[in-house]
Amino acid sequence: MADLTRQSSTSDNERGYETRDLNVSAVGKFLIGLFALICLTLVAMNELFQYFEQRAIRRDVPLPPMLETREIPPEPRLQVAPTADLQKLRATEEELLTTYGWVDRERGIVRIPIERAMDLMLERGLSLPSRSPSPQSPAPTPDQRESPTK
Repeated sequence: MADLTRQSSTSDNERGYETRDLNVSAVGKFLIGLFALICLTLVAMNELFQYFEQRAIRRDVPLPPMLETREIPPEPRLQVAPTADLQKLRATEEELLTTYGWVDRERGIVRIPIERAMDLMLERGLSLPSRSPSPQSPAPTPDQRESPTK
């Protein structure tokens, strides 16, 4: 019995691989069967989806003419295109800040570009108005401020 084991291992070593571990024809038949099963499943799923689609089409009843008209919903309405609305708003604001125009023609009030307004203020030596601190909360003196390092 020891001689049979030795003979088969000797013949496997001579070939360079084992011949009895893997049944190639069984693996091939399994792969062909698996491929056929996958194809059959795909065809069956396609038929099932077509059946459901046809059934849904048959069940769809056309709406009465009174329901086909669209009513505008009550206020407030949602924005349809918020990005476009924001770009339009920014373009309008940019135009107001960079162009000349009338604010009130009867009283002679005009709008000038903001860059030109800043240049005029510098030329005339004017400064922007600022609010004075309210009397209820005076600004802290340097002695009253706490140092962040303490």
